[in-house]
Amino acid sequence: MIDASGADLVAVVRGETGGHGADIVYNTVGSPYFAAANAAMAHGGRQILISTVERPVPFDIFAFYRGEHSFFGIDSLVLDAGASAALLRELAPGFAVGLLRPLPVAEGACYPLERAGEAYRAVQAIARDRVVLMP
Repeated sequence: MIDASGADLVAVVRGETGGHGADIVYNTVGSPYFAAANAAMAHGGRQILISTVERPVPFDIFAFYRGEHSFFGIDSLVLDAGASAALLRELAPGFAVGLLRPLPVAEGACYPLERAGEAYRAVQAIARDRVVLMP
């Protein structure tokens, strides 16, 4: 995971991959990182987008087709609790054996269930940190 607020995202990704670039970019922010994510993608790379701050984004069609990139939009808002739980169950074995790792959660970003409203407001304010509800 890269903190893009203090680093040149493209340079870091290219450096960490020996110049190859990212095969998959999971963009949970959308427009603020769209161009940098495209520039950091490997030839044939894929970008998955699940959200955005602004709807329009600059799009370099030349870089898109020359890079043979693919973009995938996933509307996670259409998933109900049961569908989300089923997806999490499928991922659980990967976490159990260490193939998948949870992303770090900043101190103060975990909210007890009785503060769910506050957690929701943090998400709506486009919190930089992950927001976690605790049972």
